[in-house]
Amino acid sequence: MSMDFYQIMGVDKDATGSEIKQAYRRLARRHHPDLNPGDTEAAKRFQELQHAYEVLSDRGKRRRYDRFGAAAFGAQKPEAPFGFDFAFDSARSWGKSLGELFSDLFAGGGSDKKLSRGKDIQYNMELSFEDSLRGVTATIKLQKDVRCSRCQGRGRIPSDQETPCPRCEGTGKEEVRRGPFRFSRECSRCNSSGVVRDETCEPCSGQGLKRTEERITVKIPAGVDEGSIVRLPGKGEAGPYGGESGDLVIQTHVVPHPFFERKNLNIYCEIPITFAEAALGARIPVPTIDGMASMKIPPGTQSGQVFRLREKGVSQMDGNGRGNQYVKVTIAVPSLIDEDSKELIRHLAHRLAQEPREKLYLESGLLT
Repeated sequence: MSMDFYQIMGVDKDATGSEIKQAYRRLARRHHPDLNPGDTEAAKRFQELQHAYEVLSDRGKRRRYDRFGAAAFGAQKPEAPFGFDFAFDSARSWGKSLGELFSDLFAGGGSDKKLSRGKDIQYNMELSFEDSLRGVTATIKLQKDVRCSRCQGRGRIPSDQETPCPRCEGTGKEEVRRGPFRFSRECSRCNSSGVVRDETCEPCSGQGLKRTEERITVKIPAGVDEGSIVRLPGKGEAGPYGGESGDLVIQTHVVPHPFFERKNLNIYCEIPITFAEAALGARIPVPTIDGMASMKIPPGTQSGQVFRLREKGVSQMDGNGRGNQYVKVTIAVPSLIDEDSKELIRHLAHRLAQEPREKLYLESGLLT
């Protein structure tokens, strides 16, 4: 059965991006591996949350998921017929003919010991608002399993002495299991001789791995957001006995900015303007993530009106375009101290009062 990403996130199918983000933050804190050490179910749940959020938080991916389901993001393992799972080496086995399956079983096809892939390392990285927008290169320290340099990850080193084969324990025969099937064949490690000319690597105790601290330089691309995933292939735990290394999976956490607010690729902010600027119009300086920019205030601007600065938002992670900045203006009411200023305001209020109040209400949308 394919996963239901909406069910995993605990949201409805018509949930907004903000609702999905809030649900992810709440559930991620609950199931985070750092808060549930040794809990494999929590770790599994956390990975499912990451995958579901990666799809549902992206508009394009979400549309594909709504149309095609989870199959659009990786094939699901096919179910075995009649409710049996024979646990063959690969899901592709179910696409083989019966003759090919038995050929694999009794001719030894696919029965050699497969090298296990190393585990992925999950790493949480906190970024400033500015670094998330511009990108940053950082060096992090990790405790991880690396391949033993003495045996190159094999766990054994050449020797002049003959020792019993560790795979068949000197019998020359190895047992192969395929679910309900079990049979023996010639040992593929020692070619049925029962002995090998190697010995256990002492530095790694035959595991092929050594625990060590490693410094890794990480390049975070411009445009990452809260909960973005940056994957570094091959930088995770080394695989046992020479297996492929896992990945380093970095999840970003962005510190909120006191002035700017980010929504997808757009930036939002709020600035005050004077009564004179709103009434007569002006050109004012506005802070942006690139520095100061100039923005035109047309005459008659109302408090709460929003203006757009094109392409002053966040760059896409692939470098293909960027969002906008939206500026909401609020009219700052002056503090009147002297009588002359008060008299000027009274005079202006008298002039404005000549306009019918109903007309003002209609223009402001209070009446229809």
